[in-house]
Amino acid sequence: MNRAELSDCTIGPVLKVLQIGRGFGTAKTIVLGQAKCETITSPTSGKDVARTVARLKRGWLGVYVATSYFSVAVQREIIEDEYPILLINGHKLAQIAQDIVYRKGYGSVADLLSQVNARYEQEVKKRCPEELLLE
Repeated sequence: MNRAELSDCTIGPVLKVLQIGRGFGTAKTIVLGQAKCETITSPTSGKDVARTVARLKRGWLGVYVATSYFSVAVQREIIEDEYPILLINGHKLAQIAQDIVYRKGYGSVADLLSQVNARYEQEVKKRCPEELLLE
């Protein structure tokens, strides 16, 4: 992908199961993820974050990943309204990608993304979110 293609792409929503604890102390919850590729010079729209929050059902957690950053107003709203959502900005995303490249032995971030893209279609499943909890 070139820079022009990255300037306005959206991935999601994506659902995953998060298992917390072990044995009798195990709890599972659904994590709703949304990713948005945006220019690094302007903040992510509060409306986009609000749409993700609106999709959350009781007991779900949200994760919003953006290649840009979140304005103070958006961050304040998340905190004040106690939304169960984690915001990951472009800087943190780059740090995470670099860490994965280092730990897993990829040659570069481009190599990592190539592997993710190659596996993407087989990882995507279309089913009810609650079915994920039965696995």
